[in-house]
Amino acid sequence: IQGSVNQLPLVNNSVDVALSIDVLYHKAVLEDVALSELYRCLKPGGHVLIHSPAYNWLYSYHDELVHTRKRYTATQLHQALSQAGFLNIRTGYRLAFLLPLFVIRRTLLRRNRSDVHPVPRLLDRFLYQVTCLENHLHQLGFSLPFGSSVWALARKNEQ
Repeated sequence: IQGSVNQLPLVNNSVDVALSIDVLYHKAVLEDVALSELYRCLKPGGHVLIHSPAYNWLYSYHDELVHTRKRYTATQLHQALSQAGFLNIRTGYRLAFLLPLFVIRRTLLRRNRSDVHPVPRLLDRFLYQVTCLENHLHQLGFSLPFGSSVWALARKNEQ
């Protein structure tokens, strides 16, 4: 299926889980419309998982290139989901251990191009292990208080 998050080509109450991975931040996305559409398509009791870039102060040339409208805080994402009618909203951050490197790259080493590109294999393995460690901490119930990305898990009401 191909379509826009602003007008999902799905029938009402038709999916158990909706994933929005680095979509909500985009300039072409109308936040309230997209969240309403996700809510509409979810079955009662269904869940939505959202992942988005964090912190407007990290906005950089990369964001201009990928048409970023907004970078979120956990509080902002929670409020947007609540206004759309979602319940049991949990939010948190990802990539906390890499945030200092991210800040240096995005603010001190400003560039006029995207910073998404292949990295050397050894560095790639190291970064992967760091994300695995953070995933393990999440599984153990630890919530990271900051990070370069924000996530939210929410539920549609049962009725």
